[in-house]
Formats: sequence, structure tokens, C-alpha cells
Amino acid sequence: FPKGAGERYRDYRKKTGIAGLGLDWTVPLSMAKELQREGAVQGNLDPLRLVAGGKALADGVDAILKTLGGG
Repeated sequence: FPKGAGERYRDYRKKTGIAGLGLDWTVPLSMAKELQREGAVQGNLDPLRLVAGGKALADGVDAILKTLGGG
């Protein structure tokens, strides 16, 4: 989980040989989708949505599943 790695996630995966990445909430879903083509990804949910709960949480989860759920 290289928090805040941004564009370096790809390099991190290549250098370490890991099969999966834990993504922080600052990674755009489009980039998460690209990273998913190379291996497993998890996370990407803004922690404030967890605190807020309700619709904010559901919307965040739905956005992630819509983009990454088939991958």
C-alpha cells in the first residue's frame, strides 16, 4: 500500500513484483482501471465517505464497483 504514490504505482508494482495493490482514495478510478489490467487492486474509497455513511458511502462504493467490478 504505497500511499500517495500517484503515477508511481506502476513502477512500484514492477519493482516489487507484487500481485495486488492497495490504492488510496486519491487515485483516479481511470488509473485504477489501468492498474487492474496488470493485477489485483483494492481500496480507493475516500475515508470521509466511511465516516459519513449513508448515501455518500453507497455512492462511493457504487462508483468503484461500476468502474472496477468487472475486472
